[in-house]
Amino acid sequence: MEFNKKEIRKRKSWSLKEVINEWHNSYKALLEKIDSLIKDEWKYKSKHKWLNGSFVSIQSLYGYRYLGEGHEGGHAKQIKEYFKIKD
Repeated sequence: MEFNKKEIRKRKSWSLKEVINEWHNSYKALLEKIDSLIKDEWKYKSKHKWLNGSFVSIQSLYGYRYLGEGHEGGHAKQIKEYFKIKD
């Protein structure tokens, strides 16, 4: 949560277009990096732990559920709720 709060403060003065462009560019770079990973890198466990005590790995990041969705989908739900956006 603290990480998210810090990142929100950092972008508070940005336009919506700037935020979306940054998200798009970072997500594209992330997907390119994931595509380049070999099996051992995919399973690598970092020194960081989830709240349940298990180690964070790339594999666990994509198994992570947030508000019943993957990471991006969970945040999309929060944004929709904040702006009361209907599907």
